[in-house]
Amino acid sequence: MRSNDGAVVTCPCEPLPGYIYQKLIRNEDENGSVKDIRTSITGNEISLVCFRYRSVNDRFDNTKRVVITNTDDAFTKAEQQRIVFFCKEFGLDHGELDILRDKAVRPQSILVDVNNTPATPRSGVQIERSEYRRFISILSNAFERSFVDHQPISEVPVPVVISPEVIRS
Repeated sequence: MRSNDGAVVTCPCEPLPGYIYQKLIRNEDENGSVKDIRTSITGNEISLVCFRYRSVNDRFDNTKRVVITNTDDAFTKAEQQRIVFFCKEFGLDHGELDILRDKAVRPQSILVDVNNTPATPRSGVQIERSEYRRFISILSNAFERSFVDHQPISEVPVPVVISPEVIRS
């Protein structure tokens, strides 16, 4: 079984050995899709927020469409503060969070996954090529602000490579 294989079952039911059961988060939208909120963290900031959509009939499959959105449209200021606080406490200075909103308990947001190895949507497949360039630009600028701009160039250690030719002369 792949890690994204899943099925929705109606409970109560008798658990079968070898299976894991989890509560279904009802994150369907009005268009018949399920919507995840992929939240990128860079340094101490929410650098990018994307809505990721999949068919409600195939909710455990790959993302079908990615839309970059404004952080304030996805989260309240209080939620943004809690997200940044969580990442500081967790030690995540670069990564992504998957956050869902359960229609049954809205406006509560539910953190379901923390990724310390961020991935990008597939250009031309999940996101338009022009939006993909914007996606990369936003993350690159955030990375530079958070990690490069904090250290003057004169203080950045430069690796010294000594080739065998230099040693022989």
